Amino acid sequence: MIRADGLTYRYGDIPALDRASLDIVSGAFTGIIGPNGSGKSTLLGCLAGILAPGSGQVLLEGLPLDSYARRDVSRKVALVFQDNFFPFDFTATEVVLMGRSPYLGALQDEGPEDREQVRQAMDACDCWHLSDRSIRALSGGERQRVVLARALAQATPALLMDEPTNHLDLRHQSLILSLIRARCRDRQLAAAAVFHDLNLAIQFCYRLALMDRGRVVTVGTASEVVTPKNISAVYRTEIELIRHPRTRQQHVVFSNKPHARNR
Repeated sequence: MIRADGLTYRYGDIPALDRASLDIVSGAFTGIIGPNGSGKSTLLGCLAGILAPGSGQVLLEGLPLDSYARRDVSRKVALVFQDNFFPFDFTATEVVLMGRSPYLGALQDEGPEDREQVRQAMDACDCWHLSDRSIRALSGGERQRVVLARALAQATPALLMDEPTNHLDLRHQSLILSLIRARCRDRQLAAAAVFHDLNLAIQFCYRLALMDRGRVVTVGTASEVVTPKNISAVYRTEIELIRHPRTRQQHVVFSNKPHARNR
């Protein structure tokens, strides 16, 4: 669905991406992991067309991303940011309705189909009961669920998320990530999300991409990517892997042994 090929990006003199390449495929939930400053959010911004890489190319359904009109990109790719600021006092429903704007003319009002998409998205994200509340009066977790509902209401074949579980409690972490995983399976959604919590990424993602210093160093299943050797090399910390007694999935725990190298 989306291909990043050899992307570079700099913030002034600071390199953020160094020939980073990654495919986001339909029907799979891809988790992007790596330490702070490894380029995860920058890569996501390039994949969504928010940032323009210095070199390399992003392809959307086989065509260069920059060949699409912005509205056409918005009909194919929805983006959830890590932090969301609302300068005006919109209701939660008004925020989710913004997800329908790529399908409306400049002065066109939302129709019954748009409002039904909004209702379904808010139901799915457990925020329909917040419909008439001001977005600025909601808690961080409530606001995050509204923003996620906006992305689902956009009804795109690709969904990119930067820390989607930010501010969410345990119940809503499971609800939202299970929802995204199910849509990948049942609706062939191409989803990718940045994670800091390795255990959430292992539990819910079909494939993982491990980044370090602006590069995607390895891509594969959780058991292929999250190994003590890989994590030690990239995060510069020691971990141990245990098996969940019921699911038998890997689970990351910290080792008490200090890392041999300080960088």
